[in-house]
Amino acid sequence: MPQIMISRIVLALALSLISTVLLWFTLPFPATVSLPRKATYIQDVLQSGSCLITVHKSGWTFTSADQSAEVDNQEPYSNFQSGTFNAVILSWRLQFVDDIVLLQLGKPWKNGIVPDFGGIVNLTDLAIRSPSFVKEEIHMWTPAGDQDGINLPYFDYADATLIYHQASETWQAVHLRFLVPATGIVQVWKDMPDWNNFNDSDIVLIDDVDRARGLLATFDLSPVIGRTSKSLEGVQIRDFNCLLPTKTYPIRRLILTLLKPVASLVITAVDRLGPVLYLMGQILKLLLLIGITYFLVVVVCWMLWGNRRPFGRWAQRFWLTKRLHRYIFGPPSPGIWGPSGPLKSQDEENIGGSQPEVDVKPLTGILNFFTSNSPLDSLLITFKVTRWMVLPLYRSNRSSSELSSTNNKSGALSSSQHGR
Repeated sequence: MPQIMISRIVLALALSLISTVLLWFTLPFPATVSLPRKATYIQDVLQSGSCLITVHKSGWTFTSADQSAEVDNQEPYSNFQSGTFNAVILSWRLQFVDDIVLLQLGKPWKNGIVPDFGGIVNLTDLAIRSPSFVKEEIHMWTPAGDQDGINLPYFDYADATLIYHQASETWQAVHLRFLVPATGIVQVWKDMPDWNNFNDSDIVLIDDVDRARGLLATFDLSPVIGRTSKSLEGVQIRDFNCLLPTKTYPIRRLILTLLKPVASLVITAVDRLGPVLYLMGQILKLLLLIGITYFLVVVVCWMLWGNRRPFGRWAQRFWLTKRLHRYIFGPPSPGIWGPSGPLKSQDEENIGGSQPEVDVKPLTGILNFFTSNSPLDSLLITFKVTRWMVLPLYRSNRSSSELSSTNNKSGALSSSQHGR
């Protein structure tokens, strides 16, 4: 049974943290669904009443210049960053209530107050209209993000946007429009500044370029309006221009949730210890320069006065290197042998009178750290201050109880002797 030590607990936590970070970097990005099945997947999710999270490149425009100030003046949450980002994140959910199809799109403003349609759109009411540019609009705050920050260049675009938002809590004011190209069909579009100036007859003038840049989704409610279907299965969804997160995004989201507090603590510490870290960096540069100079001087001395002896043997005796050689490689072994083999020194048998029952030896030089079977334990046992960390926990508790029992017995024995 492995012995439980504080040092090993700390090491296990450190290895767990490193493994989690490596998992963050190395996880692949398998697509949620293949491209041919994307439309079917989106329709299945929405028809089931589930929430669909999509990412849309800002590209054309999501915000009219004359309306952005109106939304920006109302903050949705107390702790958030607003602005214009490379992509926005929308959530879609369909509901069928009393023969009416409702579309819950995005999140409403603070306190649930959103002008016009609010966070819920009555698609049935729009679908029964004649072909027209719908004048009503949705303007709201929605999650948004870029693809840099803690993301790596090879991260999937949709995953990177979602991760950026989760890490930075970024939001963007967006405006969405609705178009009824034919009775029973409702389209969701990005906003255009001149939308209110369009005539209904201009619908036929919309070309494929504008459609590719501005159209977000098309909902065909003809079966619902015609009373041939009384459920969400009658709603046909197509032309969904979006990016979907990959299968491994939930794992990265969980990792970010676990590491975000640690990262915030490290960033705060770096900000507060900035001058100290800068000073330490300058000291390390100076030490590196001194080390290079020292090495060059030693090499020159060896070439001039080494008498062709091996460098290691010469360095053991040369006055400029013998102390450093002893510190790095440790003192030479005394090589004392007894009748049954090599003898251990007193230091190896009892280190400070509290040697733990583990096969760990103290370091006698820097090189021993890299050749030890348990480098961390060897380092901690070398110093008296940290030696308790490599004591097995059960052994430490047993030693304390044995010591208490011994003291009680000694006290009882002395009392009996006094009584005699």
